[in-house]
Amino acid sequence: MASTKEIFASGLNYILRDIKDTHEEIVSGREYLTKYIQKNGETSAKARNGINKITGDLKILVKRLKDYHKEFEMYCKEFSYTKEDMKKYNIHPATDEEIKADYEKDMTECGYDSRYTEEMHKALIDKVNELNKAEDLPLLAY
Repeated sequence: MASTKEIFASGLNYILRDIKDTHEEIVSGREYLTKYIQKNGETSAKARNGINKITGDLKILVKRLKDYHKEFEMYCKEFSYTKEDMKKYNIHPATDEEIKADYEKDMTECGYDSRYTEEMHKALIDKVNELNKAEDLPLLAY
């Protein structure tokens, strides 16, 4: 039987992937901000609005990155992961292939029927929205 650490290792991999992706978004956003300032300057109202928008988005990303780091540290502490455990369970940012494989495994385990079509999905969402309207609940998007 698998240990809790072994079972939760893929969860840590997903958090590390979020950290990696968010860090890349921040780097890209900072590069974009630099290019934006070079192109538009900093003095016009339009340029300042653009700079404020980009800077605001970057602040959100930085906060998200800090939250992911806290989450990772919390789970490592909660499950008492050591440096040896990190190596033993191959803790690393999840790859696209690993995410896809986990998704397919999850779909198989929950009995997903590949014959379930987009039209069937839309019909189900329509039915749920119909019931939600009757109960004054938020509607789902497709």
